[in-house]
Amino acid sequence: MRYTNGAANNWRDVGCIEIGLWDIVGKVVDQPLYKLWGAHKDKVPAYASMIQLSTPEERAEQAARLKAEGWQGMKIRLHHLEMKEDIRTIERVRDAVGDDFTIMTDANQAQSSGTWQPGIQWDFARALDTARALGDMNVYWLEEPLHPDDFDGHKLLKERVPWMRWTSGEHEYTRYGFRKLIESRSVDILQPDV
Repeated sequence: MRYTNGAANNWRDVGCIEIGLWDIVGKVVDQPLYKLWGAHKDKVPAYASMIQLSTPEERAEQAARLKAEGWQGMKIRLHHLEMKEDIRTIERVRDAVGDDFTIMTDANQAQSSGTWQPGIQWDFARALDTARALGDMNVYWLEEPLHPDDFDGHKLLKERVPWMRWTSGEHEYTRYGFRKLIESRSVDILQPDV
């Protein structure tokens, strides 16, 4: 591991080491980390995360199948070139599963994942318009609608659409970045990629 100007070149490596050190602390005091850190829950709800691309109809069929299997929610990647197709996807899913199924949406850092997962990079207007359009569909959150470092953009989205739960953190690898997300009140939910 090499450091330059006080920053690691690969924060994932640092995170792996830190997780191992915390595990040692927990073993030494014979306590699970969630208790050491003061967590209130010993369970978290699971949801199906669907990032592969699909048509609105395919996604609705998939959601109905997941609900029948006992899942209580799913996260759906928004990826269409036109916003109306993303909205149509959520409408179809909501129609297929009803209101007692949690739908979460993910713009996936609003970027393409390459040729296997094409998409477009969202700008602020696309993120704002999408959030407003999702308003009547009982969507639980909108994840990473902008680049993770766009703290001001995330904060402005939260101010303009306060009823939406905003989440980010999957592409944040430092405590400094998470501190900035918290202190700037840019998001409602932190989602570290652990």
